[in-house]
Amino acid sequence: MLIVSLPRLGLLLIILILITFLSDNSNCDRDDNRRTYIHHNQPPEFRAPHSPPYDFIYVPGDIVLGGFFPIHQPPSYEFGSNQCTAIKRERGIQRLEAMLFALDVINNRSSYSMSSLLNKHNIRFGALIYDSCDYESYAVERALNMLLPSLDQCMPSSKQNQSSSFVAGVIGSASSIVSMAIADILRLAEIPQISYASTSTELSQKPRFQYFSRVVPPDTYQAEAVVSIIQFLNWTYVAVIKETGSYGERLTDDFKAKLKNKTICIAGELSVNVKDSSSYIRVIKELHEDEKYRFVVGVIVFAQEDSVRQILNQTSSRKQLNGRWVFLGTDGWGKKSYPLGNFGRAAINAITIAPKLYLISEFDDYFNSLSPSLNTRNPWFREYWEETYKCKFEESPKTFFNQNYTRICSDTDNTDTNLSVPYSQEGYVHYVVDAVFALAISVQKLIDEKCVSSSKTGVLCKEFFPFDGAKLVSILRNTTFRNELSKRLIKFTSIGDGIGTYDIFQYQITNSTDTQDYFTIGEFSDSDHSNE
Repeated sequence: MLIVSLPRLGLLLIILILITFLSDNSNCDRDDNRRTYIHHNQPPEFRAPHSPPYDFIYVPGDIVLGGFFPIHQPPSYEFGSNQCTAIKRERGIQRLEAMLFALDVINNRSSYSMSSLLNKHNIRFGALIYDSCDYESYAVERALNMLLPSLDQCMPSSKQNQSSSFVAGVIGSASSIVSMAIADILRLAEIPQISYASTSTELSQKPRFQYFSRVVPPDTYQAEAVVSIIQFLNWTYVAVIKETGSYGERLTDDFKAKLKNKTICIAGELSVNVKDSSSYIRVIKELHEDEKYRFVVGVIVFAQEDSVRQILNQTSSRKQLNGRWVFLGTDGWGKKSYPLGNFGRAAINAITIAPKLYLISEFDDYFNSLSPSLNTRNPWFREYWEETYKCKFEESPKTFFNQNYTRICSDTDNTDTNLSVPYSQEGYVHYVVDAVFALAISVQKLIDEKCVSSSKTGVLCKEFFPFDGAKLVSILRNTTFRNELSKRLIKFTSIGDGIGTYDIFQYQITNSTDTQDYFTIGEFSDSDHSNE
């Protein structure tokens, strides 16, 4: 299996590849004044040796927005393959469809604000969307597919005209470590990036991430929320389970920094690794048997959803541990159903936090109207359908995940009461829509500024080129608007961080039906930054 470590050595290798492409310009028209930009007629395909083939979504447009979503879980030792594994129905497919939904709203001018902002130039926005597999190595490989056309030395400034379709910015990714890997690549081509879910404080570091922005608040606010909850519960002795990698480790550091001058002690820190299933067995065993955790009630979980699922799995496998601890999870857990799996009993009374939820009813209508036969622009939708309704399409290849499904899938599975599968809008859908709207509005402002003297309304004016990514970043971070679909005010700090409020949830058993669900029990706002 291909396991690649990205930090300095990996990035050095990538930069060497880019230099090679940059230097191969012997047969090109030269224009020393032109600036790097990304042009797409059809996306190329760059793949590292031994890397599996992958699908993507390409929607033509005058301006293309890139996208990265964790459609699948990362490769796993358990499957003995370098292929991405199980499909992510909520965090992957719903968020991906949220981007496509947002682009439909923009291009159809079906939102009043979008119509008033974009009608002047009638620019159509396209998309180039990849599956990150929640895995840095594969995300970088796919990012290179966006970057390589910008290294085409045969595209002089004079040919950067209105017939060119290019990537002006990238939406994504979800996990912070993947967003960091992509950011290091996109920075080379001065391509703005805006994430809908990455919260690591490391991403606030400029200039390394100078082209990175986000519509979600950074983890410093989240760590503050965790400390406030612990104080409210009068916990003075807690354990910490952290996922290795930027998200868990940085959040743990932020948390410990917030504990200064507080009467809260950490009994110990336990590390889990999403690529090592045995780490979860070891951690729960240690938490149960080590004497220093004997009086611990509250267990703080700084981990993404895949790790949370494994933690709950290992806890529930020892029935005497159900209810032994009260887990306190961050936005990696949030209000998601996926981490619970069949292990909900282990999560009873768990408290979680997530950026405040703003439901978009129009997205529910859109998503529930999708069917496999009509949704042909999404190459992963049939796989989502198979996993959701436990069926198989006749033409689908046999996989580890659908091999036991015998029923043939139908477009009407979602209306069959016998196959009823509960649907709820994933908590970050509106952040994806916010990110797409913010980038599109900023591009429109850049067009207005560059094309002020142009009378053309259906194409990009020649003054728009060469494309200025740095200027677009500046415009984006100074953009403030209210998303009329989510009713949320979108604004950024001077370094591109989002501003927002956290909801606090508790996973409880309902008395009337003995079912389990999340209930909103509170709210946390950062007093220094929240103006909502």
